[in-house]
Amino acid sequence: MEKWLKCEIIKGMFSDEVTVRVRGESGQSVAVFVPTSQIEPNQKFVRVRAFEKQGKFLAVLPDERHTSVAVRHQDLQPA
Repeated sequence: MEKWLKCEIIKGMFSDEVTVRVRGESGQSVAVFVPTSQIEPNQKFVRVRAFEKQGKFLAVLPDERHTSVAVRHQDLQPA
């Protein structure tokens, strides 16, 4: 299911990408490059595919490797 995930946005290496830093459920941070088209206009959310599995919420980031991160439910918003 498509959702918006709260994140920190940092300038990327190229004009059509940004670096997205996401805080995982356990507090660890994950940073990946994503296309600017996957960022919400107010620059605080990235579009992800989200799943619930055994009571945990997983977000698949829109980077080249489709990085999966366990996230807090409250950091997800409807797309």
